[in-house]
Amino acid sequence: MMGESPQTVKKPRHSASTAAGSYLFFCCGSDKSKPLTEGNNVTTKINQYHPDYAVPPGAILEECIETHGISPAEFARRCGRSAKLISDIIAGKAPVAPETAREFEKVSGVDAAIWLGIEKDYQRYRARERKTKKTKKATA
Repeated sequence: MMGESPQTVKKPRHSASTAAGSYLFFCCGSDKSKPLTEGNNVTTKINQYHPDYAVPPGAILEECIETHGISPAEFARRCGRSAKLISDIIAGKAPVAPETAREFEKVSGVDAAIWLGIEKDYQRYRARERKTKKTKKATA
């Protein structure tokens, strides 16, 4: 609807299952008849969404494995990956690489783009956290 302000979205509880289902699309309420210029761009600072938490992809993977009722070792076997890699992803010690995401898609049914998006969001969140800590340290 034109002229309306963006809807307020309540912050979800911190859980992997909530985060996995939290890929929301926002209606910015901007006039869609105008071209996307700087004043009407959905990526302007006022419309950016920066949650104050991020769920590691490993937490979501762990829930996915539990949902399938298999062990991480069995999931690794089905993916053609090592059990150590799956364990490291669950523990947050290893990222989800594109090839691994494709294997996860084949076994779990969750699109590789989703796995990669969760990884990207988590890494971006961690980078913001590091920058914030560095800034606070410098000003203290």
